[in-house]
Amino acid sequence: MIDSQGQGTITNDEGPVACPLTANAGAPFTATVVGGTSSQDWVALYPAAQAANSPWLEFQYAPLPRPRTLTFTAPAAPGSYQLRLYANNGFTVLGSCTFPVN
Repeated sequence: MIDSQGQGTITNDEGPVACPLTANAGAPFTATVVGGTSSQDWVALYPAAQAANSPWLEFQYAPLPRPRTLTFTAPAAPGSYQLRLYANNGFTVLGSCTFPVN
């Protein structure tokens, strides 16, 4: 049996960010937001090479308190994707992680 979920943690430690090991195309996966200090911090899903202020594929606010687990849907197209945690309703990146979608 194949598990269609992945899990990752976005942290505000200015170091590497743990991501899902992989996510299956079109399947749900979760990420747990640990860092950030505002109820207006948000997480967006992008193709990995896409600029920070480009349109995202999906986004969600990460309200306080933290940690906060969010569920996203992996894109249908396989490739490299990134979750980015943005500060206070703006485009300041607090942390990001890159992971493959199979």
